[in-house]
Amino acid sequence: MNLFTTTVIAASIASGTCYADDIDTMRTDDVKQMVREVLAESATHKSLTGNDSPFTFTPTGFVQFRYLYNDGTDLDVRQGFDVRKAVLGVEGEIYGANYKVTAEVGSNTDFRLRDAYISNDFGFATVKVGQFKTAFMSEVLVSTPDTLIGDYSIVSYTFGQGRSQGVELSKELGDFTVYGAYSDGFNSANTEITTQHDYGFVGRIGYGGFDWVDLGAAIAYNEVADEGVTSYTFDAGFDFSDNITGSVGYVARNGDADGWGVVGQLGFQVASKCQLFGMYEYGDIDSSLLNTATVGVNYDFCTNVRWTNSVGYSFEGIGSSWDVNNTGWSNNTEDGQVLVRSQITFSF
Repeated sequence: MNLFTTTVIAASIASGTCYADDIDTMRTDDVKQMVREVLAESATHKSLTGNDSPFTFTPTGFVQFRYLYNDGTDLDVRQGFDVRKAVLGVEGEIYGANYKVTAEVGSNTDFRLRDAYISNDFGFATVKVGQFKTAFMSEVLVSTPDTLIGDYSIVSYTFGQGRSQGVELSKELGDFTVYGAYSDGFNSANTEITTQHDYGFVGRIGYGGFDWVDLGAAIAYNEVADEGVTSYTFDAGFDFSDNITGSVGYVARNGDADGWGVVGQLGFQVASKCQLFGMYEYGDIDSSLLNTATVGVNYDFCTNVRWTNSVGYSFEGIGSSWDVNNTGWSNNTEDGQVLVRSQITFSF
């Protein structure tokens, strides 16, 4: 059994996949009870030294299966199934400090380390060390399964921070939360920092003193190949009611490939398991415009299984300066591109 198959099976079992509602048709009660006991034990597992051991771990991860149809007008039609992401990992505590280690397995069984960090509250600040997402764009800080459309926007893929290796300090000060980080720069995961002279600084402040909106702003400086790039962002997350939520974010950078982008998202819970959503993106990088709109629906089969369907339309050509590699969109020169996505996400 190869690594990819093992990943899919493990994620499907651990997600608890909704089949418990009709379990008699799929597995015996004994197997059902065994799975429950294993999951319950793993959530509070102690090391072999006994229950007093200061070490706990909880399995975590998700798998996304996706169908894409893309008609890029001036490009050949692309369509088919793929595995969007398959992620497995563990998180927990060790001697009072929090840790997390996750890895991503692609459909071609390539292995890539994602998170590998430890953090602890020392009173004066919470210190995080290792490989992680620094606190810059708020959209990127959301885990993929928890994003409104089941993926990140083109704007965040292009301007967002990705993962870095370094150290970050954070502190809550009343309604404010402040962050500061030093790392080897945006999107530099798994690099050998001792052989590179790249580095980056990130500072972010968030304000949560309002009942219906959270505000944030951040600035970053990245030195890459002796060229400095300054990025900054402003964002807001809204809770208009129990059923209506939204967000808006603006991000820009000065230096290599000057540009800016804005993305707005809105979700409407029409039923307990059904949510309608919409997203609009607009931006400009060296006169290469981005102008897309996406609408769709999320359906939660159960807590850990979500089905996301969406249709997107591009009002302008999407130039090569925009990072569309993981989104299903294509870089092209003409407007009128259509993207249809249908995706199932199993998470645990």
